[in-house]
Amino acid sequence: MDKNIMGIDFGTTNSKMAYLLLDEPTIIENNEGKKITPSIVYFKNEDEAVVGELAKRNMIVYPESTVVSIKREMGTDFKKKIGRHKFPPEYIGAQIFKKLADDAKIRLGKTFNDIVVSVPANYSDSQRQSIKDAAEIAGLNVLRLINEPTAAALAYGIKEDRDRKVLVYDFGGGTFDVSILSVSSGFFDVDASAGEHRLGGDDIDARIVEYLSKKAHEQVGIDVKKDLSLLATVRETSEEAKIALSCNESTMISIPFAANKAPFNTILTRIQLNGMISDLIERTKKPIEQALDDASLEKNEIDDILLVGGTTLIPAVRDFVTQYFGKEPVRGPDPYEAVALGAAVAGMEYGKEKSTIARNVEISDVISSSLGVLVADGTVNKILERNTKIPIIRTGNYTNAADFTNEVRIEVYQGEEEMAEDNEHLGDFFISVEPMPAFLDRV
Repeated sequence: MDKNIMGIDFGTTNSKMAYLLLDEPTIIENNEGKKITPSIVYFKNEDEAVVGELAKRNMIVYPESTVVSIKREMGTDFKKKIGRHKFPPEYIGAQIFKKLADDAKIRLGKTFNDIVVSVPANYSDSQRQSIKDAAEIAGLNVLRLINEPTAAALAYGIKEDRDRKVLVYDFGGGTFDVSILSVSSGFFDVDASAGEHRLGGDDIDARIVEYLSKKAHEQVGIDVKKDLSLLATVRETSEEAKIALSCNESTMISIPFAANKAPFNTILTRIQLNGMISDLIERTKKPIEQALDDASLEKNEIDDILLVGGTTLIPAVRDFVTQYFGKEPVRGPDPYEAVALGAAVAGMEYGKEKSTIARNVEISDVISSSLGVLVADGTVNKILERNTKIPIIRTGNYTNAADFTNEVRIEVYQGEEEMAEDNEHLGDFFISVEPMPAFLDRV
């Protein structure tokens, strides 16, 4: 390829990066030789940040200076106070992007300035912009944001020549997305997407943390939540237990406590975990049904089900999907790697470097939420409905609501609610008009 393009999966728990090696998407290892980089940022001081495994180790000792799951705060007014400064999500996220880009250069001897970044399908415009801003603060040029399920389907379907209806069940560390795509000979056409941007492995970890905290208080009288370092230890232990129970029926948990307290030991079983998280898994059903309805499909019309995201490694999650659809999910790419691999594949489409690859890929996507404008009665007139295919141009006719005005203010909203105040306000712009009595001008 004429220029280096990297695909990045900016994850809640972990981040990954990939590129095309001899036309095949390939994961790039970080400077520690790992395929995944924890999305954790530890601030040594106001001017120096550490990202990844080292930050994860410091989380136990310096929890007040460590930020985890920053992806959940993108597009919000969250601020992390370090010394005299308060850092927004974009700045914190930029530290992760910079770590990935720097490590890629070290490992491959190539500079990656252009990237394709994956985002949850149900992300709002402000969340998407926040991710883009973070990458740009790190000095990277974002060619395109691609929805995570779409990226995963690219990794799965790059060699598929059959016409298929593919449902991507993407259960990651912080978000859940489901997308339905029509896949055919290099064409990836998104029919519908749905999801929740605050449902993921973090929520499962929180259930285990709550369980262990209660047990620790009962057995050794420790209040875990009053000790930030201890709480960080319990959180890390909870994540490790969750992973262990994906392969084993039970796992031993041992947490050494400070002062004169005895260590806390307990056994957590897979059956216990299933009971803790059954409602979280059940919550994924509604987005599935919404996506099927938007795509005008029945569940038996889905040809292939692709599981993406680390949370899909939990047996109870896989069992739920199998039981709901009445068939086993296909064996695709590693759930941890699929999104980054697909983002790299998308780079050859969005980077317009098709002459150098073995076959072309064409991608169409959809908007995750409806877009519309405020009208006189306080409601939103939708111009683009949720799951409208993009890119697209659409026009609408409006009029002036006041007499002899020189301009009309257009307020743009995103969301599904009828009243403007219940949706997300994206911004305003003004259009100059010829002054005339109300409702006579055309805009």
